Amino acid sequence: MDEFQRQKFARQKVFNLALASVMAQVGLWTVVVLGVALWIGLSLDAHYGTRPLWTIVLVVLSVPLTIGGMVWMVRRAGRRLENPPPSEGEPRQ
Repeated sequence: MDEFQRQKFARQKVFNLALASVMAQVGLWTVVVLGVALWIGLSLDAHYGTRPLWTIVLVVLSVPLTIGGMVWMVRRAGRRLENPPPSEGEPRQ
């Protein structure tokens, strides 16, 4: 394997790790937002005696928040992957 192929392989490896990181962030974001909505909804239902009402309302309202967070994370990661910071020894543009 020559030097060019090694560099190409290294860049592809970094890119794949960055994509895996973004997917993990999006998955965690989804679980946290839905979990918090569910917990607050169940707590409000227990407090007010309105069994499924607040749980359903908060889980449904958390969906746009989750999707908005996903879009924001993916767009931010896309910008960073398109314009990576220069590596050491490389002049800034």
